[in-house]
Amino acid sequence: MSTPPADLGVPSGPDASPGADAPPGSLTPTDAVARPAAPRGRRGRHVRTRGEDGASTVPDAGEAAAEAPPEGRPSQARSVAHLLLASGVLPLVSLATGPLLARVLGLEGRGHLSAVLAPVALVPYLLAFGLGDGAAYLVARRGRRPGDVALVLGGLGAAAGALGAGVLWLLAPVLLQKYPEGITLLRLLGLTLVPAMALSIVQSARVGEGRYDLLVAERWISGLSRLAALLSLAVAGALTVTTGAWAQVGVLLVAQCTALVALSRPRPRWREANEIARSGIAYGSRAWGGELSGFVVLRLDQTVMLPLAGAGQLGLYVVAVALAEVPTLLLGDLRRVLLTEVAASRDAAVAARACRLALLAIGVPVVLGMAATPFLIPLLFGSEFAGAVPMAVVLLGASMFSGLNMFLGGSISALGRPGAQSAAQVASLVVAVLGIALIAPFGGMGAAWASLASYLTATVFMLVLFRRLTGHRIREVVVPRRADVAFLSSSALRLLRRNR
Repeated sequence: MSTPPADLGVPSGPDASPGADAPPGSLTPTDAVARPAAPRGRRGRHVRTRGEDGASTVPDAGEAAAEAPPEGRPSQARSVAHLLLASGVLPLVSLATGPLLARVLGLEGRGHLSAVLAPVALVPYLLAFGLGDGAAYLVARRGRRPGDVALVLGGLGAAAGALGAGVLWLLAPVLLQKYPEGITLLRLLGLTLVPAMALSIVQSARVGEGRYDLLVAERWISGLSRLAALLSLAVAGALTVTTGAWAQVGVLLVAQCTALVALSRPRPRWREANEIARSGIAYGSRAWGGELSGFVVLRLDQTVMLPLAGAGQLGLYVVAVALAEVPTLLLGDLRRVLLTEVAASRDAAVAARACRLALLAIGVPVVLGMAATPFLIPLLFGSEFAGAVPMAVVLLGASMFSGLNMFLGGSISALGRPGAQSAAQVASLVVAVLGIALIAPFGGMGAAWASLASYLTATVFMLVLFRRLTGHRIREVVVPRRADVAFLSSSALRLLRRNR
């Protein structure tokens, strides 16, 4: 289903979104910005911040950079800037390799590739238990040694990966009953979940330590290596479902090893290791429900579409998702800036303005995308994929609500109620699960309409929740004002002048 960019953590089909190809459980750029190391004083002590409820909170990257002493953390400021630049690598690579895979593999081959990769991305999120969040928290806020946290929670991640590999081994014949040649491939790819989930937690611990440079290196290595690998395979005439799958998973797994660079030597005692495990799970599980719902909604339709509708429909749907997610990629930097302002001010009026600006920022490219899609899809992917046009149009409409949900959910959390949006996430998940019934009779169009219904449901729930929490009328959140248009217009003009 269409979704905002990673970020989330969010990702979608193997070539559709920023984090789509990241090994399951791996950290996305938005994760790093959302969970930076706590700012330190001049003597290296963590400076603690508290929300309105008294609970410790981790500032956004912008806040961390702003609160750090000017002469004490220059390298961190540079690393954050480099991270924001690197966060665009995977989206650009995905947009570049999408047409390549579609033209070389064809309609059914593209569907088979997604059918193999989607379960590898979905299953681990069911088993993550928020361990990555817990690792970042323990290092950044509790002052735990990164090596100790990486060893203990990374070990739990490896165990969860082994469980996920076992689940995929058993489910492979069911998920790929219409593509039996891919059963062995899916089972072997599932084995990579063991190191991938462990390394993703190590990466989270390093981000908690403030080592953004390692995440930047991972993004550049994985993105450029993936592009080079797929291009080389295509030129050599060796690009198949099998080689394409291994090229994407393999290079990302190698790139994750950057998290091990200069990692402190672990030396936890039994009692300390037990405390790390208990605290990491306790903290991470609080946010796990919302993340779980988001990722299940994201991956579910692509995982079940092959047995329900066939490879052809899945191939069309993956292409439609790839184009429909482009507008949400434009919200990344705006989201970081505006939600940092919300978190700093704790002002509901600022949060409402952020949501209005988001609708403006995504609305223009969505409308343009709807108009251009009938021409772009045949041009980029070939006439064989023309059937993806109506799916892309519906998914572009869904991306409007998906983008608004990014800001509504982030604003609710920034206003001091991070767990309050769980009901919206659960409702969205229920609609997505029920929407599976539309896939068998209507194929990709059924999945597209289910995506739209799922995100619209979450939007309605969060708007009602926002009104109850802040007292602001819904129209103050969703109806842009003249000043909002002027702000975005002037910002765009300044950016264009700066880049001349």
